[in-house]
Amino acid sequence: MGIRRRPLAFEVDAGYGDRVRAGLLVLATDQTIEQEFNYLLGGLGVAFHTARLPSEPIINVQTLRGLQTRLEQTAALLLPGCYLDVMAYACTSGSIVIGQKAVRACIQRSHPGVPVTNPALAAVAALQALGARRIALVTPYGPEVNRLVRGWFRKNGIAIGSFASFQQEDDLIMPRISPASIRRAVLDAGGQADADAAFVSCTSLRLAEQAQALEAELGKPVLSSNIALGWHCMRLAGLGAPLPRFGSLAARGLPDAVDITTAPRRNPDRQPLPPEAFPADAFPPEAAALPGAIA
Repeated sequence: MGIRRRPLAFEVDAGYGDRVRAGLLVLATDQTIEQEFNYLLGGLGVAFHTARLPSEPIINVQTLRGLQTRLEQTAALLLPGCYLDVMAYACTSGSIVIGQKAVRACIQRSHPGVPVTNPALAAVAALQALGARRIALVTPYGPEVNRLVRGWFRKNGIAIGSFASFQQEDDLIMPRISPASIRRAVLDAGGQADADAAFVSCTSLRLAEQAQALEAELGKPVLSSNIALGWHCMRLAGLGAPLPRFGSLAARGLPDAVDITTAPRRNPDRQPLPPEAFPADAFPPEAAALPGAIA
């Protein structure tokens, strides 16, 4: 055939994620969320682009607070200049410790105008969409983080009807807590009559594949950080279609009552955004110093 010296003709399309393109900022130690998102959202035309924050395996208030700077740095490394429909910081307890405004600012500094969520915010939105006012709460955390998580729900008008925790601080152990153990905890805590729904906190805990069966057994919604976050991402991105594997949330839209910052789709054709869409100092120089970063 010889060597063809002229460039081959080609066309471009929207790439992966013809319905939704989302950015996911995940702790280095998380072993669960990508697997569960693949289960929950597979086949729906959704692409999740993931970046990992350097993080310690021990989960406590001090280590969670220390992730704020890394969150901003890691967000800047995720598809800079490319269109995303929504971005999420995938750490329930971390988003509570850092605070909602700070999480949003860290991400929108390098991705201005993109809707931002996290599991704590998503959980409140999901429970409000379901009309749940009192929950059975299951967590893996130690006492100090548990206190903050319970306070987050109460501050947002959601009472704790029952509470159970695995009392674990090691994020290398949390994803290995067996689904059978989580099932027992949900049935025990969620079986109490004064809970409208059960919520399993932490993106490391494996609930997604058994959530609908637990809903049928308990007769009430059963949610997790990953279920709530996946649903919230889709709704913030403008995807209103039913989500078949989301149980009670499958056909629910965003509630009017929850305080969220959203934005319309800025670029429906998903073309690369022009340089003027990003502030000159959007990408912190410290990002190059992250472990594994390409200089």
